[in-house]
Amino acid sequence: MSNEIILRNYSEYQKYIIWDGSSYKTVDRDTVVAKKEHGICGLTENNDIVGVFARHHDAFFMIGKEVHKINQANFECSNIYIDKKTRQFKLINQNTLVCEIIYEPYIDPGISIYDSDPEEFDFLLFISNNILQSQEALANFIIARNK
Repeated sequence: MSNEIILRNYSEYQKYIIWDGSSYKTVDRDTVVAKKEHGICGLTENNDIVGVFARHHDAFFMIGKEVHKINQANFECSNIYIDKKTRQFKLINQNTLVCEIIYEPYIDPGISIYDSDPEEFDFLLFISNNILQSQEALANFIIARNK
């Protein structure tokens, strides 16, 4: 079994990130067609990789070179505004703070005109609202990645 983790790059259409545990490379979607997608990721302003992936029946959260196995029964994830322009993404796993990122989300200038969804541009908001929202959402993510 390969140690490579194939992640859909949320920030770049038709791109994937292949991560080997210590470094990553961005590739075109065409190069990974026959391979299984393990999860989804994005990049911080400092180009640190942040993502969630599944291997077998376990889920993992990664930031930079760190990987944390998510305890499916004992995790909390939040992403709240802490002032008018700044959000705080926080992941607590087994009562331990695994990740806290304070950031200014990208705001699409046409958000009100085109009725855009803020999640469409904010990778951390997507993770917190769709994958790490609840035990059930995480379980569904793992099932989907193992098909």
